[in-house]
Amino acid sequence: MLFVTSIWADRPDMVLFLFDGTVTIVELEPSKVKLFTRQGSISSEFEKRLKQVRDYVMYYREHRELFNKFVEEGILRTTPSINGIRVILIIASSLTVEELKELNRIRSLYEKEGIRVLTYDELITKISLTLKYISGKMFRSYKHVLLTPDMFEINKSIVLRGFVSLVGGLAI
Repeated sequence: MLFVTSIWADRPDMVLFLFDGTVTIVELEPSKVKLFTRQGSISSEFEKRLKQVRDYVMYYREHRELFNKFVEEGILRTTPSINGIRVILIIASSLTVEELKELNRIRSLYEKEGIRVLTYDELITKISLTLKYISGKMFRSYKHVLLTPDMFEINKSIVLRGFVSLVGGLAI
């Protein structure tokens, strides 16, 4: 079961209650936010957003009792564990190859804390692949490829330029 709510007005944009008992906090930021300065260092805008989602994770992990009302209403089976509270930050688009490399380095640091950073380009690609998979077009297009759930994980940087992108090594 997936239950979406915006339970705290001045808090995250969305909170997803997943059937496996995890809670995913989604923070949507403008696609035009610059992640890096011209010199290649992290921008103050991006730094501010990363601090914001880190604060969400820390706050909700320390105050898991806030989720008790959702357990009582049957939305959650149990109060989520500390590691069952995660955040997805969706931000920026049209990054250069150098920016994607730096973003991947930053991702590796934050993923250890349960924070995932996605660009809008990556999100669009994931949605497109999922829709192709659901509609069966993925099987018609890639009959020689064995599709597994890990295929939908983005393992490589994605740059959407025209119709070409790389997802987990698969050229689309």
